[in-house]
Amino acid sequence: MSGTFQIYRLLKKHAIFIGEKGQVYGVLGLLDNLEDVLLWRPLPVMAKAVLLPFKGQIIYDGLMITYSIYFGSGIRSTLHEAYMAAKQSGRIITSLEPDVVREERPARRKPEKDWGPLLDDLVQTAEGIKGGPAVQSSAFGVLRASARLAQAAAHRPQEHEELRRLAQNVAAALTRLRTALEREERYPAG
Repeated sequence: MSGTFQIYRLLKKHAIFIGEKGQVYGVLGLLDNLEDVLLWRPLPVMAKAVLLPFKGQIIYDGLMITYSIYFGSGIRSTLHEAYMAAKQSGRIITSLEPDVVREERPARRKPEKDWGPLLDDLVQTAEGIKGGPAVQSSAFGVLRASARLAQAAAHRPQEHEELRRLAQNVAAALTRLRTALEREERYPAG
């Protein structure tokens, strides 16, 4: 497969190449270490390369044309999001061979701890913490909103709409805290 890629990150097990359509590949250098090939250039680097299947993995053909292009924060952010989305969902392509598992699956972790009961207690305790000066009261609001968000994430992690709504509540509580801090700095008591 020939194309233009953004070499986004160099990891221990492979380099992350992001294709023109947002596909994320884990690529090995067969003979040359990619760090040496890139001469320690800051990443991301745009490169024209040919990716080949080799023993269940992806390599590049040894010839790579790199371009001296500086990527602005918008493109770097887009590349980061493409990589993180592929990593989170196990869609990093590590083989081009049809009979080999094509995408990297997230590593199996030990069973997750059930934080639900602890978070239920935390929410109940946080609901009782109110009042005080404006900064303190606003900080308590952040605590309550954050505890509710964590509780929902523990009990109902698939309910994204609810989690988004609760995350907005946390953001609003943080805004109220910032405003209280700015007022206190602008108009100190005393």
